[in-house]
Amino acid sequence: MPNDTYIINAKNITKYFQSVVALDSVDFELEDGEILGLVGDNGAGKSTLIKILSGAQLPNEGSIEVFGQPANIKNPRDAFELGIETIYQDLALFDNLNFTENIFAGREFSRRGVGRIFGFIDGKRMQKDASNRIKNISINLPLLTQKVKQLSGGQRQAISIIRALFWGQKIIIMDEPTAALGVREAAKVLELIDETRKHVNGIIVITHNIEHIIKIADRVLVLRNGKRVGDITFKDYGNGLDDLHNDIVKLITGAEMIDYKARSVIRDGKQLEYNSFERVKAALQHQDPDRVPFDIGGAAVTGININALRNLKTLLGMSEEVELWDRVTQLAKTGDDIVEKLGIDVKNVGPEAPSSPGPAKDLGLVDDHYRIIDEFGIGWQMPKDEGHYYDLYHHPLANAESIKDIENYSWPDPLDPARFLGLKDRVEKVVFQEKKAYVMGRMSAGMWEHAIWMTGYNKFFMDMIQNEKLIHAIMEKILELKMKYWGRYLEIVGKNAMVVSAADDLGSQNGLLVSLDMYKKLIWPYHRRLFEFLKKKAKDKLYIFFHNDGAIMETVPLLIEAGIDILNPFQVNCKGMDTGKFKKEFGKDLTIWGGSCDARILEFGNPEEVRIETKKRIHDLAPGGGFIFASIHIIQGGVPPENIIAWWETLQEFGRY
Repeated sequence: MPNDTYIINAKNITKYFQSVVALDSVDFELEDGEILGLVGDNGAGKSTLIKILSGAQLPNEGSIEVFGQPANIKNPRDAFELGIETIYQDLALFDNLNFTENIFAGREFSRRGVGRIFGFIDGKRMQKDASNRIKNISINLPLLTQKVKQLSGGQRQAISIIRALFWGQKIIIMDEPTAALGVREAAKVLELIDETRKHVNGIIVITHNIEHIIKIADRVLVLRNGKRVGDITFKDYGNGLDDLHNDIVKLITGAEMIDYKARSVIRDGKQLEYNSFERVKAALQHQDPDRVPFDIGGAAVTGININALRNLKTLLGMSEEVELWDRVTQLAKTGDDIVEKLGIDVKNVGPEAPSSPGPAKDLGLVDDHYRIIDEFGIGWQMPKDEGHYYDLYHHPLANAESIKDIENYSWPDPLDPARFLGLKDRVEKVVFQEKKAYVMGRMSAGMWEHAIWMTGYNKFFMDMIQNEKLIHAIMEKILELKMKYWGRYLEIVGKNAMVVSAADDLGSQNGLLVSLDMYKKLIWPYHRRLFEFLKKKAKDKLYIFFHNDGAIMETVPLLIEAGIDILNPFQVNCKGMDTGKFKKEFGKDLTIWGGSCDARILEFGNPEEVRIETKKRIHDLAPGGGFIFASIHIIQGGVPPENIIAWWETLQEFGRY
């Protein structure tokens, strides 16, 4: 770009704080009429550079020209007089004041009082002047008398931008303008920024969101470790948007990058091929693939609620058609469309319905609940109004007292051929045609939890103390069913087996549901026998995925001894569940499948809080492989789709090796 088009031209800007060099001889240009994206990781120097341009800090070395004239910017007032306005992330607005009062804050009109002694703020004049001067600004505005605290994030951004335009500023610097906004609000702010370019000479946007900067900017300048490492003009970029995104991220991180749909990466001069199957396999072998593998719905416990998926697809502009996978949990089938859209690496291949339903039946609406009985005779119900999933209400072995009661019960047939119809073909399609990893779907829940469902919680826990023979009888029976089912499954799929799903929730929020000694005595032996059977039966390396909720860190050594390879979901908001500590102590032994974001933050936080939390978990768990990025529990129906996108975008940005 020729120099006469620069409205800011900074040369050799250097800033250091004692021995720390924040900016190292950085050149910076802003062209007339341009929206410039300034990007870089935390600590890259973006904030320092902007503070120098806005007068909040002085450089140790370097020179600045503004509109072709040397500029000595010693303080924010100097920057303001040069026509530079900086809109920081907190927007510097007064919540208890309205639109007009915020526009004039610190610059209020006044009128003389009685006897010309006292002065008063002239609110009417300010409101009239504001109304007249914003007529030519094509931006949707809130009511001029509405207080800021009543406005959305996008409307607040509008006030900050209009305040700058109102006072004749020609260069606007925006610090993370979409950081704390949902998807819809962010889209409105991007439109607002694009509209603002008509009224100013140039805009600088600092952001971590590369997708946003690609949508609105003309050029991007990249900083890394205090140095300028890249400058891409979008109109001159010949490759596609996916490649543009990757090239920007590559400059930010200094590492090789690929798009999530890509199948190759260059490393040490060699081209390595990664499809989803190989990506997951590398992670399970505790090796660094091209990126962290991603799963939604590979297992029932990593899936998404049907309403949450419908809302997500609506936000993404996709068909709202969603298929129910599991009625009890109201779990949705992710579907090939969302698998392709989000680059999901894992699918689930489970059993078909049995030929004989046994006691299973749909009871319909009973009073104010929908009720069903499953093939084990367990009763489930969901409220008619505002029901989210089905809860237990009937336990078929609630009155069992003897081993004979267990033996005489009519259990489902795990070898019913109908369960395995088309299994081999379905597995081979996923592995060889789609090149995805897959989880072998269970016939039923975990051994311990299923035993509890059969008898009821109170009875089972009391029997663990008073009637150990009954506990062993029911656990033995469920182990038998599991071994028969899995044995047949493994025979059918042969060497294409990869990940087998097992589960038992051993913890509560603050500790184990039973003592570690009781678990080791009454439950753990059945886990060990099942896992030993699975690995012996498999014709190739088999990874055992074990779902185990709660504060369960003290069970980890026993689970490793029993033979598990994968721990899910790693519930980070429970006592002692520290991702960093776990990675150091057990990262070489176990893969974490989940652990990506505190479920409370995913559901009740805002997108920026989701990004911060997710980035931390990736930082803790990704190094050295052994991490499959998935939700902690099923993504519930109340999770905002904007938060799901923020969670996914954070993986795309930081989940690269």
